[in-house]
Amino acid sequence: MDRVDQLKSKPIKVLFLILASENAENQQDLNAQLKTWVQVMPENYRYLVFRGWEKDEYSLVGNTLYIPVEERYENILAKTVLGLKWVCQNLNFDFIIRTNVSTFFSIKHVEKMLLEVCNESNFFGGYIERCKNPLSKSLEKVPYVTGTALVMSKQCAFQLSEMQFEKFQGIPEDFSISMFLKANKVIVTPLGRNNLSSHHIFIPTFQIRVKTSKNSDLASRRMLDINNYFNEAKLTNRVFKYIAIQFKEISYSQITFKSIPDYLQRLILSIRNYVFRKKAWVQYE
Repeated sequence: MDRVDQLKSKPIKVLFLILASENAENQQDLNAQLKTWVQVMPENYRYLVFRGWEKDEYSLVGNTLYIPVEERYENILAKTVLGLKWVCQNLNFDFIIRTNVSTFFSIKHVEKMLLEVCNESNFFGGYIERCKNPLSKSLEKVPYVTGTALVMSKQCAFQLSEMQFEKFQGIPEDFSISMFLKANKVIVTPLGRNNLSSHHIFIPTFQIRVKTSKNSDLASRRMLDINNYFNEAKLTNRVFKYIAIQFKEISYSQITFKSIPDYLQRLILSIRNYVFRKKAWVQYE
C-alpha cells in the first residue's frame, strides 16, 4: 500500500481556525463562509471560530471558542496563541490552517496540498510576501507568511502555542509568527494563493483572498460565486461560471490609465509567486 492509499484509509484530520470579530462586516463574511466552503467539509475536517471576550476563561459554544483576551485588532496575535494553547490541549488534529473570515478555501485543493506535505513532521507554510522588518532599522525587505492561511502541522502548532506574544506588541501578527518560527529554526514552504482584490484574475487554488477594502459587500458575493463554480459538476457549466466570475472581476477592478503600472507590478509579483509555489523547502535568509 503506497502513501496515498494509506492516507485515504486514514484521512488527515484538519482543523480550520477562523479569526472573527463581532462587527457587521466580519459577521457578513463569516456567514458567507459558513454557507459555502465550510458547509461542504468532509468528516475529517473541523472548524473553530476564534472570538475574544472580557472573561478570564475559555468557553466553547458550538463551533465558537471564546478566548480570554479583549476583542481588538491589536490582539490578533494574542488571540491566535491563546487559542492554540486551548486547541493543543483539548483537540486531536494533524494539521491546522489558521485563517480569517475573508478567505475562501477549496477543500479539494486543500486535500491535494496536504497530501504533498504530510510526511513533514514540523511543517509550516503559506503565501510569502516581503516587507520592511519592523524589528530592524534596515530598509531591506524580508519574507513572511501572510495571515490568510497559516498552514502548520501538529508539532508546529504546539511550538507556536508556546510563543511569548507580549514581546511582539505593535508588530503585525503574521510577521511576528513568521519571525518567531524562524528564530526557532522552522523552515517555511511557499504555497499558492489567489488574491482577487490584487489582480482580479480568478485562479482556482486552495486559498482565495476575496476581501476588498473599498467594498465591504464584495467578499461575501465573491464567495458565493466561487462556491457555485467549485460545486458545478458539468464541465461546460463550470466554464461558463468561470467566465462569469472573470467578467465580474473586470467590472470590480476600476483600473485607470494612471493605475496600470501599479496593477502590472502586482500582477507580475503574483505570477512569480504562483510559478514558484512548489519550490523546495526555503529557509529564511
